[in-house]
Amino acid sequence: ALYRNYKSLKELEQAEEEVDPLEVEADTLEAEAETLEAAVDPQEAQVHALEAEVVPQEAEVHTLEAEVDPQEAKVELQEAKVELQEAKVDPQEAKVDLQEVEVDTLEAEVDPLEEEVAPLEAKVEPLEVKVEPLESKRNKESVV
Repeated sequence: ALYRNYKSLKELEQAEEEVDPLEVEADTLEAEAETLEAAVDPQEAQVHALEAEVVPQEAEVHTLEAEVDPQEAKVELQEAKVELQEAKVDPQEAKVDLQEVEVDTLEAEVDPLEEEVAPLEAKVEPLEVKVEPLESKRNKESVV
């Protein structure tokens, strides 16, 4: 019985010796995971900050586009009216001239709005380009 106990004790000690390197490896992997998580956190914060910048600018672009769209519709309606007037007889040409002036006026209102939209879109595009690699990096690191 003592021999069996001695033999069981030796087997237990051998098993413990095999477990120790595995525990060390597990601790190492856990430390690496914590390091990676610590690196990801500021990048996620940076992504959120960039997204926070993009959202109001996108909203402003949408607002300006919403202002431009009805103006463009008015222009198209006026242009259609002009074409209709041109199809009528010569006495109607005075009315056509008036419609063309209205179209020019509406186009003059639309042009500055479109000029305001272009720089905002130009601001949004680089921010989206910055966000995409950070999100991609975050996704890759979250797999680890």
